[in-house]
Amino acid sequence: MESDDLNHDQISNEDMDSEPTFIDTSSMIEVHLENDIEPIDDAVSVEDDILPDIMDTEGSSVLDMAKKTFSCHNDSVYAVVMDYSMGCVVSGGGDDKAYMSSVSGESVLLDQNHTDTVSCIKFNWKKSDSVNKKLLAVGSYDGTTILYDENGMKLSVLEGPSDVEWIDWHPKGGTVILVGSTDGTIWMYYVADPCSPKVLQVFVGHQNDVTSGQFSPNGKYIITCGVDHTVKIWAPKTGLCKHTFDDNFASAPITCFTVKNELGLCGCEDGSLWVLGLGPGSRRILDSFSHCDKKENSVEAVAFYHGTDYNWCATGGSDGFLKVWDLAGNSAHCRQTCNHDGAVITRLCWHPVHPFIFTAASDGNVRIWNARSGICILTLTGHTSTINDMDIEFSDTHILIVTGSDDSTVKIFEVDALTTLHESNQQ
Repeated sequence: MESDDLNHDQISNEDMDSEPTFIDTSSMIEVHLENDIEPIDDAVSVEDDILPDIMDTEGSSVLDMAKKTFSCHNDSVYAVVMDYSMGCVVSGGGDDKAYMSSVSGESVLLDQNHTDTVSCIKFNWKKSDSVNKKLLAVGSYDGTTILYDENGMKLSVLEGPSDVEWIDWHPKGGTVILVGSTDGTIWMYYVADPCSPKVLQVFVGHQNDVTSGQFSPNGKYIITCGVDHTVKIWAPKTGLCKHTFDDNFASAPITCFTVKNELGLCGCEDGSLWVLGLGPGSRRILDSFSHCDKKENSVEAVAFYHGTDYNWCATGGSDGFLKVWDLAGNSAHCRQTCNHDGAVITRLCWHPVHPFIFTAASDGNVRIWNARSGICILTLTGHTSTINDMDIEFSDTHILIVTGSDDSTVKIFEVDALTTLHESNQQ
């Protein structure tokens, strides 16, 4: 199939271009110490010396509530993704390696000798409604994005950008992938034949790192944002920038971005938040407000509520607070402020139906919040350092959460969805 097929099957012409994360005492011998060897201080507990990885900064043990822990990495884990129905978790990190791990316990190193950090991982079937071929994309700061099949067999290498900051799959068919870089470019590849990928477009216009980007939910346009304080909307077919939010806009680098329908929400390094209209004919700034008063505290994560009963969004910052905002009306109103005791919020995610928020933080904990009351329903412990990435799978009965941390581990937590919902309703 030639690249022109993309124009008809995945991206419409006019709509696209129109304006608008276990002693034996008789055998004892006397040991004489050398003069230069100091004896053990009786005041120091042996446990303090041999069990540092399960102690927190207060000296109390950390309860590991994880269903499963993978210790295949030897450096920080920065990217995780899970398909529990396939019994599969994929992770990447600062050891320049990516692993495909089975929930039964075996971890297999994926076949690529990366020369820099593995920064991002995405399954195409978790983004698209239906796919002909299940593909896994693994991006690295060495500038490569590797395509694998669902079993971890290497298919091809996508090259072009100087490094890979993020990746996103087209929502229809899973045959087009978008790759963003800190060199200011965004690359789009056609991978219907994953062994012979084709470059479709290189989007040029950002003046610095492109920190986030994605296809619109309908796949008709692309939204990117960056360190250059701008959000841009692109036409996939032509590669042209159709709109740039820059005038009377962010005065600090944009750190995070999310989309719901034709609304965009971005958070900035100075704590500011911006709600944007993205659809043709409505491309304008709808609202702006601040996550925190101190500009030295940045916004680290943002997300829209998926339900239809509330027009809510959530923001998390380096100030250690999760905030729930009501966007109804002329300006945003803060409904709840949820304290993480100073821990930086690194990831947040809404339940797809109920008003629950899941947060990951620099204290190594995952928390589940009732967005209505602002009460923490459950805290999941186990990690001993910052959680860098989180992916969640929801079912009617269970919630499965996979996390990657600076403690070099990947953990899976399991939560009873029915119990969580019941406890939330009692609050």
